[in-house]
Amino acid sequence: MAFRYRQVFFEDGDIVSPKDWNRNIAEYTQEFNGYLDRDNLPSSGVTSAMIKDEACNSVHSFSSTTDTTITGDIGVWQSTDGTTKFSEVSFTLDSDAMLILEWSGTWEWSHSFQLSSGGIAYRGISTTGASDDYVEYRILVDGIEVCRLPKSTFPRVCDSAYMVGAIPVAGGNHTVTVQAKNSRENDSSPSFIDVTLKERELFVWVRKR
Repeated sequence: MAFRYRQVFFEDGDIVSPKDWNRNIAEYTQEFNGYLDRDNLPSSGVTSAMIKDEACNSVHSFSSTTDTTITGDIGVWQSTDGTTKFSEVSFTLDSDAMLILEWSGTWEWSHSFQLSSGGIAYRGISTTGASDDYVEYRILVDGIEVCRLPKSTFPRVCDSAYMVGAIPVAGGNHTVTVQAKNSRENDSSPSFIDVTLKERELFVWVRKR
């Protein structure tokens, strides 16, 4: 052990603070607990070559440019069009970690055209209520919602957005999923218009203890 010195000295009549007392105790207990400094760790004693790959951080991602449909027929949260996942990654951790989640994507509403009466025609239906339709997105970790985007309404025929969130997790198997919902403002009925989800990317940064 290297030399250790008393940090605080006491004299008769002093009012002793527990903090001062603990400073003296900590001076040598830190040494027993593996306290590393220039007294017991030589220069270049630990190098990056000694650290295993992904010991501190790892990255998992999903990206796609394949169009997929967020149907307006059911009006509930969806993660796939039945064939293609919107965005999803799965992985296994050997220790506790912090997940930092990022997702970005672009989408557009199905083609429609303006009627001479001022309404909107789509799917063979004429209505002026299209502005009530919206699409929104959220990220789930093992079924737990971590973050959600504000609703994007039909008048924004083409749109894009980015969302980010973080959550601590234990070691084991984990799945990060992006879900979307295409519905109407009052959620009482599904949307009439489908949404085409286009380019999107899910990025999961795992920061280990």
